[in-house]
Amino acid sequence: MRIAVLVILGLLFTSPALGQSLCTEPVPPSCVEDPASYTDELSIRRCESDVADFDEKIAEFQSCMAQSVDAAEGLLEQVHARHACLADGKEECPLIDR
Repeated sequence: MRIAVLVILGLLFTSPALGQSLCTEPVPPSCVEDPASYTDELSIRRCESDVADFDEKIAEFQSCMAQSVDAAEGLLEQVHARHACLADGKEECPLIDR
């Protein structure tokens, strides 16, 4: 089942119609890679601010990813329900809500 969720996530992320709902992983602040960012108090405080901003962006990214996983799991459930309904020979089966 986990593989199916990953496949659906792949489809979600490659679907042009869903391009606006993609989660964008933030880029870590460059100051943490540069020792020169720690040579004076002002630079250190500036980097601390950049790291705090990064913390917020990571939290937003994690939330977005969790929502995407939830949506993929919901889609998976709908696909299984429709498949089971059609496989049982029923004519009135639930549609997949995208």
